[in-house]
Amino acid sequence: MRVFMSGSSTSRKQLLSLGLGLSIITSSPIAMAQSGGGFGDSSRPTVSSSGMDIPDQVKNYVLGSGDKLRIAVENHPEYDQDNVIVPPDGLIVLPVFGTLQVEGKTRAQVQTALTKKIGTRLRSPHVTVSIMALRPASSGYVFVIGDVQAPGTIDIRNGYRISNLLARVGGVRNGRIDDTEATLARSKGKQKIQIPVDLFKASTSPKSAADTVLQSGDILTVRVKDPAQVAINGDVRVPGFYDMRRVPHAADQEIPMNAHLVDLLVAAGLTGGVAANTTGGGGTGGSAGGAGAAVKAVSTNAGPTNATTGEVQYTGFLMRKGQKITLHINDAIKFKDSESNIALQAGDLVTVEKVPPITVYINGFVNAPNAYTFTRGVGVVQAIAQAGSLTKPTEKINATIHRKGNLIIPVDLNRAFLGRVPEDNPLLEDQDTLQLDEPNIIRVYVSGAVGKPTGPDALRLPTNATVLDAITQSGGITPNPDTVTLSILRTLSNGKTTILRVDPITLLNGTDPSQNGQLKDGDVITVADLQKRIVYVSGQVAHSGALELKPGEGLIQAIADAGGTTDTAALTRVTVNRLGEVHTIDAYNALRMGAKLDFPLEAGDNIIVPLNEQRVLVIAGVNKPGFVPMPEKKTLTVLDAINLAGGPQYNAKIQEVLVIRQTPTGNNNITIPYDRIQKGDLKYNIPLEDHDVVAVPQGKISGNFIQKSASYIGLFGFLRSFAGL
Repeated sequence: MRVFMSGSSTSRKQLLSLGLGLSIITSSPIAMAQSGGGFGDSSRPTVSSSGMDIPDQVKNYVLGSGDKLRIAVENHPEYDQDNVIVPPDGLIVLPVFGTLQVEGKTRAQVQTALTKKIGTRLRSPHVTVSIMALRPASSGYVFVIGDVQAPGTIDIRNGYRISNLLARVGGVRNGRIDDTEATLARSKGKQKIQIPVDLFKASTSPKSAADTVLQSGDILTVRVKDPAQVAINGDVRVPGFYDMRRVPHAADQEIPMNAHLVDLLVAAGLTGGVAANTTGGGGTGGSAGGAGAAVKAVSTNAGPTNATTGEVQYTGFLMRKGQKITLHINDAIKFKDSESNIALQAGDLVTVEKVPPITVYINGFVNAPNAYTFTRGVGVVQAIAQAGSLTKPTEKINATIHRKGNLIIPVDLNRAFLGRVPEDNPLLEDQDTLQLDEPNIIRVYVSGAVGKPTGPDALRLPTNATVLDAITQSGGITPNPDTVTLSILRTLSNGKTTILRVDPITLLNGTDPSQNGQLKDGDVITVADLQKRIVYVSGQVAHSGALELKPGEGLIQAIADAGGTTDTAALTRVTVNRLGEVHTIDAYNALRMGAKLDFPLEAGDNIIVPLNEQRVLVIAGVNKPGFVPMPEKKTLTVLDAINLAGGPQYNAKIQEVLVIRQTPTGNNNITIPYDRIQKGDLKYNIPLEDHDVVAVPQGKISGNFIQKSASYIGLFGFLRSFAGL
């Protein structure tokens, strides 16, 4: 056996003392009995009293905490170390070379590992590891049961901790130490106490308060628990269940234990795209970006003339313990610190829906008139900017929005571009036409039995144009005038419609000048061929115009052929105008529930589906402020109205929503704790009445806010007229 003396003048003495020390230690009854379990799976060695040679028993001795080593490197005394005591974590520190795990290894294994590590600096180093003194004998035993790699009885020494014990038993069975529950059973006098143990903190923060010092007789029970889960479906790339874990793995469907809505959205991947090159503070769920990631727009262009602007819009809701909570997804993504980025709870179900884009037609005095595709929420000013801006000053342009149902909404461009209040820049809807004309131009539609029906494109006529002017520009009446009827559908200033009858024979031969009246902007002229059983459907339907009915088809089929009714239709007051005689029909059950309605139609009938004029106004802190129609034969509540208005904004003060109601003695102000309604306290979810104003404050209610909100009661009639409502 080669004895290496380099690096210390006391090496021989230390080796000699090693032999004496080992003889003394191993002669104790405890040391002689120590075998099996823990580090010392082989019996403690007996060392010769000379201390000059390492006996055979030492070769299989497994090192552990408290063993004293000496490390010597031949010809390099600067790397020698005396009295290296193995710490509880088993890591010894090597100057220059870092650390080395020696616990659980034999002296020979440590020597081989050191030779390899030191060989990164020295060529073919000769390293010797000597055992200077054995660790103290065991101070007792603890028991480990449950989901660990090697449960059983483990010997411990004074100062032993949970982290040391975990290393001894090989760790948690599935490797997910963050998904465990552990308790330490300990005798205290005649009682047994249960101490909760956080294995994750104990293993990641050794010697911390969580890393409990063990006592002989302790019983550690470890159980791998099922992770908490949330679910997401809808317009996301990876729908399904997500585990809420302390330390999520990027490759799995996992999110943090304290995850918020955006963490889940990033992990699941919105179909519109969460920007992969953005960074943020929250997301750890396995997708690039984070809670600060932005939503990018997804183009739905049909060709190069179309344009998509803005961000992709999402709507959604969360189901939690039977309660439905509206989600403001775009706000949550843009403002991750806002209330919209709601904290998730185990069992939550999130549903995400992408709001489809809208198509708007822009005609008239813009540089690029065409059809444009926008995300919802675009206003007149933004649409004009997308169409290349105006070609004339705003004061020389008559701007109107033409909306399905023959609704015409005037727009004051001067006020719109000033942008003082949102109402001055009206939001556009799908299939709207934004018409920008000279003030002395009117638009008239001609359909039915004429040479060139206008279809969706109106005739642009001078303001003094007459019925005959429109008929002439439309190619004239094609059948014999004796077999047609001619009517004009006109929208009045209050939003109501009326039908004017014209005698086609006297109109064409000029014998009755009163038949050739002056037209109004938005008039719809219908020439119905009586031989073809033509009827006309207008009002709150998808496609107004003339229809040819087949035998046996009646009122309900005619409305269906017109594309069905709008959400704002008054189905209980459908009218059929037949040669000046008006029939009012309740078609609600037939259109909504499929009930039978026997009302045969005749050629030339004019069917008008009127607007439901009963509505409330929702203003201020909601996502889509405006009028909300009151459903026929149903009750509209505060919760219904705010949901129909897009739900509260993220900064809305929902604890004090204001309902303003006009009474014979003045306005009655009712404060509603909307947050209590969301929590299921439905006694505050009062039914609303026609003309109510629901004001959702964005700050604390003040006298000025009440006064401003109450002013909408007085303006209700004006707004209805202005917006055609």
